[in-house]
Amino acid sequence: MSKPEYISSSQNGEDLLEGKSQDKVSNTIFELIKEKALPNNIIGLEGKWGSGKSNVIGILNKKFDELSSDYFFFTYDAWGHQEDLTRRTFLEELISRLIKNKKFKGNTDWNNELNKLLSKRSLKSTEKFPKVKFYWVLIMASILSFTFLNIVFDDFLRNVDIFKNISVPYLKLFLVKYFIPGILFTWGVIEIIRDYKKFDEDEKTRDLSYKERFKQLFYIFSGSDLISEELEHTLEKEPSVKSFKEYFDKIVNDLNSDGLIIVFDNMDRLSNSAKVLSLWSSIHTFFAEEKVDNVWIIIPFDKQHLSNHFDNEKNGDLQKYDKVNNFIGKTFSTIFRISPPVLSDWKKFFMLKFKEAFKEIVPESEIENVSSLYEIITLASESF
Repeated sequence: MSKPEYISSSQNGEDLLEGKSQDKVSNTIFELIKEKALPNNIIGLEGKWGSGKSNVIGILNKKFDELSSDYFFFTYDAWGHQEDLTRRTFLEELISRLIKNKKFKGNTDWNNELNKLLSKRSLKSTEKFPKVKFYWVLIMASILSFTFLNIVFDDFLRNVDIFKNISVPYLKLFLVKYFIPGILFTWGVIEIIRDYKKFDEDEKTRDLSYKERFKQLFYIFSGSDLISEELEHTLEKEPSVKSFKEYFDKIVNDLNSDGLIIVFDNMDRLSNSAKVLSLWSSIHTFFAEEKVDNVWIIIPFDKQHLSNHFDNEKNGDLQKYDKVNNFIGKTFSTIFRISPPVLSDWKKFFMLKFKEAFKEIVPESEIENVSSLYEIITLASESF
């Protein structure tokens, strides 16, 4: 039994409509880019969802692929990167694609530049506290106590008979000056011996020579053993306007190609107004205000969708459209309008694709009925 075939909804870079309007638009853009005839190299493709904007881009891409000259086509999917940092992600994607396709002359280490771009900046706040060994405290206490008791004995106690029942003078001296420091020092030495024996219990230090053990003991005694507490905050930042321009200028200067064609696609699918305005503002700042040689920007957009993001206040549609028209007029040098297919076009296209999907499953006589039913459903949905 025959089964229907699923047809991809992705554009195939081919104009299947009878009027060939998409072919005509792509041909015009193709010639404008080849002749370098645009004032600021930014081209707009205006049309509603499903009007064929992406297909025009696909046809144009094919034309440049067939050209003997070397133009590089790069499409940035704004919808696919809506959760990312715009300028940073754009540079990351562009550099990665150019490296992969070997489109750089090699004057710059782009793998290194990409690593720098992708690296996260870290802010570390570190507090360090010396870890003082107990035996070191004991030895220092013995030295300090001896110094203190020696001064006290010489200045105050030498001629005072503290221990009347003790007739041996050196015993008196020992009890006053050396007894307490001696206990502390002996205790410290015992603790050192215990720590030294731990070398034999630790697998890392068990096989060390006496010389290496002495070095490690000296290290421990030096007080260089520290406990460190680190608090790290990782910050991901957008490249500044200045940094972006520097990166992009580097890319253009090291480009081993006749031209770079950048498409910002799926912008009319973005739902976040702040993201839409930020992306459009960046495009205007970096590409509209100053012409970049051998770089062309193509932006498919839906004016109705765009106007919804340009005014959060509840103003009328006329005021929204005025703002949008003003912004569009300052951004693009040329705008091509992609009109929906006329009735005869879409009917023939529907019949062509229906036959491709169902082949002999549905009789030829029934396809016209299905087409009429589809038209009725479509018109009904558009009226709501």
